[in-house]
Amino acid sequence: MRPFLAIILGAIPGVLSRYLLFTWLNDPNLGNLYPFGTFFVNVSGCLLMGFISSLMLERWSINEEIRLLLTTGFLGSYTSFSTYELDSVKILLESNWIKEGLYWIGTPLMGIISFSLGTILAKRFD
Repeated sequence: MRPFLAIILGAIPGVLSRYLLFTWLNDPNLGNLYPFGTFFVNVSGCLLMGFISSLMLERWSINEEIRLLLTTGFLGSYTSFSTYELDSVKILLESNWIKEGLYWIGTPLMGIISFSLGTILAKRFD
């Protein structure tokens, strides 16, 4: 039960941080010039995931609940892009180039395809 509670306690501030930064950085006066909020959240999430996971793996002896609170809870709800990058680095460290290529290219490609499929399916409900 404790791991679930740790994830929940991290997810709440993570998703609120994402929302606040997203709305603050996506100024409606700029129109749809560029999705600054999403860009900032994804890049900062990757920076934090790299920083926190490196410290936890290489320097700190940290308990499992704190690790889950920070990575899966906070950063997982802040941005899933940071988790995607963490998984990519783990595969790179295995030196499995085929697996890395398939994951690195396949994830965004399948994301676009799945999003489009979801849009098509939703239109059928009209």
